[in-house]
Amino acid sequence: MALRLFYVIALPQTGGDSVYYADVAKNLLAHGSVALTDPNGEPVRICSRLPGYSAFVALVFAVFGVDRFLPLLAVQVAVDLGTCFLTSELARTLVGERAARTAFSLAALCPFLAEYAAGAYAETLAVFLTALALLLLARGLAPCAVSPQEDRGAPPIKTAFLCGAALAAGILVRVDTGILLLAICGYLGREAWRRARRRREWALFTAILAATALSPLLPWTVRNWIVFHRLQPLAPLQAQEPHEHVDGILRWMQTWLVDEISVREVYHRIGVAPVELTALPARAIDSPEEARRTQALLDVANTTRALTPALDNQFAALADERIRRSPLRYCLYVPLLRLASIWLRPRVELLPVDQYWWRFPKSPRDTLVTASLGLLNLFLLTAAGAALIARRRVLCGGLLVTFIVARSLCLSSILPEARYTLECFPAIIVLAAAGLASRRGDERGAFVDSTAAGP
Repeated sequence: MALRLFYVIALPQTGGDSVYYADVAKNLLAHGSVALTDPNGEPVRICSRLPGYSAFVALVFAVFGVDRFLPLLAVQVAVDLGTCFLTSELARTLVGERAARTAFSLAALCPFLAEYAAGAYAETLAVFLTALALLLLARGLAPCAVSPQEDRGAPPIKTAFLCGAALAAGILVRVDTGILLLAICGYLGREAWRRARRRREWALFTAILAATALSPLLPWTVRNWIVFHRLQPLAPLQAQEPHEHVDGILRWMQTWLVDEISVREVYHRIGVAPVELTALPARAIDSPEEARRTQALLDVANTTRALTPALDNQFAALADERIRRSPLRYCLYVPLLRLASIWLRPRVELLPVDQYWWRFPKSPRDTLVTASLGLLNLFLLTAAGAALIARRRVLCGGLLVTFIVARSLCLSSILPEARYTLECFPAIIVLAAAGLASRRGDERGAFVDSTAAGP
């Protein structure tokens, strides 16, 4: 709690997306509508983001007062502490008692989780609901984590409803929580296929869980069809409104985009503030002719301060040429670099330090903070990877690995922001705790899951 309160007092984050969520929350309270306020003070309905986190903010505002961010951050501190307990209990369920204590220590002292509790962002609530869904499913799966020869039945239907409800809430908070649902369905589908005599039972469990998780999206889909006349069951991954044209620009950026700095200095500024060609890395330009064309497109955006369909189409044409010229760069090299960037960066995006962390900072303080957080991040990833390599015993460990891999593959194709990996941290901390607790002589031995030969 002290760590989280330090961030709340010293480094509160109430700008950027926080203002967006607060505005939607105020319109929910005043008009009962998921909307933003236009310059004339009128609510304009939106579909760019699902309403879960804004509803959470509205609930806090209703209790403590509108635009009262300090109570909101205090509630998020409590939510994040709840994530620590859920992660600990997940480790206890899948590994053992020592691993539970280790996991709690890792989660409680993890600055990457704590710093987002001090910001009015959806990440803290999304991570909590992810840990809750994993724990609810793990408790149901743990008694079934035996060899297929024993052919035990699926977990109780109650588990499907509870886990599905947690996933439904998570999806409403952040659309990418749906990746966890895909990972769970894939894992359960494999279990159903392997347990021939109980296949229908496992298939029914999976279907009920998926239906429960997706059921809240039905009214949202109907609402978007009535209001916007378009089939929009989820929010767009890049949170654009129907009138915004960014598909071509995104396609162009995905041919070279690797780090989060370019997201801030290029993507968030095009059509809003001037963007110079020098803001682009060398890999974004293949020839002098391409540099001239790119500069011309940036000049149009800088002059009009608008992203028109025509301009977006020109960026799309430039992207298609770059993809034809080097398809492996678009499909393999850049996505791998993007994935390395979001997982290995020091995670200083919310801190008042030099954001160009790969350069040698001028300030000794910045160097110390950046190096320390980078090493801590690498330690957690290394400990989790070492547990897998050493095959430490983690019941249903395949579920955790499936989730991390599925989310990583999805993240390699979107804007590389390190915060998108936070939902994986409960799973990473459990795996890391399994390896660290085993070194201390935990009561369990080798890594297994329900696909292995048995306990």
